[in-house]
Amino acid sequence: MLDWNDLRSFLELARRGKLTMAGKRLNVEPTTVGRHINRLEKELEVHLFDRSPKGYSLNDDGYKLLPFAENIETKINSI
Repeated sequence: MLDWNDLRSFLELARRGKLTMAGKRLNVEPTTVGRHINRLEKELEVHLFDRSPKGYSLNDDGYKLLPFAENIETKINSI
């Protein structure tokens, strides 16, 4: 089962491109964001980001997950 914290980290990393920036936005350590991403990728059995020294960018599988995660975020924020 997917964890909302993992999806939140996914969304913030997709938007910010860097673990440090996503962590600041979520008020967690960058390593926590990294753990959430690793757990999500393991759960889904796919890699969601291309990693480089410049940061993280969504790959094809990440782009497939993005609208699903955004939809969940919208529903949660409307409660």
